[in-house]
Amino acid sequence: MIRKILQKDDPVLHKVCHPVTQFDGKLAGLLEDLTATLEHANGLGLAAPQIGILRRVCVVMDQDETYLELVNPQIVEQEGEQEGFEGCLSLSGMYGIVKRPMKVKVQAQRRTRWTRSSRRRRKRRPNPALFRKGA
Repeated sequence: MIRKILQKDDPVLHKVCHPVTQFDGKLAGLLEDLTATLEHANGLGLAAPQIGILRRVCVVMDQDETYLELVNPQIVEQEGEQEGFEGCLSLSGMYGIVKRPMKVKVQAQRRTRWTRSSRRRRKRRPNPALFRKGA
C-alpha cells in the first residue's frame, strides 16, 4: 500500500525510533508499504518514520538498483568521503550539497530476523535522519 510521506514540520520526524523486536506479518507489511511508497515517489531511500511509524526500519536502493530492506540498521564501518547533490522525500523541493562517506558497511536484520552485513557504495543514509540544509 502506498503511504503518505510526512513532511518536515511533522513532529514524528523529530522523534527517536524504537528498535524492531517482533518479526512478524506486521513487519513484512511495513517493509512492503515502504517499498511501494518509495517506488511510487521515485526515491532512493525511505525510513519508517517518514510514513509515521517510529521503528528502526528503512528501504534503500543500492548501486545495483536493488532494494535493500534494513531492520535495526547500524553503520559498523565507513571509509572515504564524497560530496553529492541530495534531497529528501520529506523535504519536498529542498536540495543541497552534502558530505557523506564513499563506502559504508551496514549491519542490519532482515524481515525474518537473520542478520545481514553489506558493504556497498553509499547512495543514501541507512540510518534514518532528516536531511537539513547546511548540515
